[in-house]
Amino acid sequence: SHNDRSVSGCCADSLGKTLITIGWDCTAKMWSGKDGSMQGELKGHERPISCVVFSPQGDLVATASWDSCIRIYNLYDRMRKAVLRGHKASVRSICYSSTGVYLASASIDGEVRLWNARQGTSVATLKGHSMPVNVVKFSPSNQFLLTGSDDRTCKLWTGHVGKLVHVINGTNNIPVTAVEFCNGETFAAGYHSGEIKIYETASGNLKTSYQVHKSQVKRLKFSSTGRFIVSSSEDGQIQVSSVESGKLVASLANSNSMRSVNALAVSKHDVIVTGAEDATLCVYTQVLKSESAADQDDDYIGSFFESTTTTTTAPLNKKNIKKMSTVGTTELMAPDFTLIGHKSAITG
Repeated sequence: SHNDRSVSGCCADSLGKTLITIGWDCTAKMWSGKDGSMQGELKGHERPISCVVFSPQGDLVATASWDSCIRIYNLYDRMRKAVLRGHKASVRSICYSSTGVYLASASIDGEVRLWNARQGTSVATLKGHSMPVNVVKFSPSNQFLLTGSDDRTCKLWTGHVGKLVHVINGTNNIPVTAVEFCNGETFAAGYHSGEIKIYETASGNLKTSYQVHKSQVKRLKFSSTGRFIVSSSEDGQIQVSSVESGKLVASLANSNSMRSVNALAVSKHDVIVTGAEDATLCVYTQVLKSESAADQDDDYIGSFFESTTTTTTAPLNKKNIKKMSTVGTTELMAPDFTLIGHKSAITG
């Protein structure tokens, strides 16, 4: 446990063998994906840890904190490999490039930094945002870096040197709360108003927009083909929409409450996993099943449940589903599995 204090985030390696949780107790804890046992701790931060990410190769873990530092650890010997210093304020978001060479970080003072993650050195400081930067993402090819901020803009930078390419002013001075690349050609931005906009990467021009949620968009993820976008919101809504038309395809029931859905993942085989402030994880294997060979993930999920001793599954309360709001005529789809085990809110 994290000394009875809130768990502020988590991430897993690509094979699901290791899970890292971070907390307000200033530690990162390593857990076995097989049996849920704790494997060790990563220490060093002096303030609560705000975000964590695995390197693409799975051998390194980066954590960022309110103490303005980023620490990189070797997963195998649990030794600190580097400490990246340069930010003057709390770091809110970090992201590895797909090669694992570069790391991007964003802080609440509006500064974005690029680092050589292997050498532990600063490559560039990206200045342009005037308010906290909420999210930073590399494009799949690493050609671009995308940031979203409370200053109501998305900014597109070159991925390796941090030269500003486009400034995208969203809508009616609304903060940008989530961004996600679909592919190298388009990206999505989610806003505090609940609106989602799709932009062309090369020009920065708006392709389409649609009002999906009634409150702040928390997370965005695309399906494997890029035809659908999955979004979660502060009021507990999880929606699947057509990227081209914005038409609602499915509404997903979020466990037994309408608490904010702060964590959202879509696997390469289109299994959807969500985590909310009610400390519950929900897994949906059928929503995007026709998009890819999702049955491969079904087998993995089944074996994971059989071997995990610290997590239990529970059925969704259908009585509460009827009380939850829906958009249009789309019926709520219940998760295939509900995982109950966290004692506090899931925040990332």
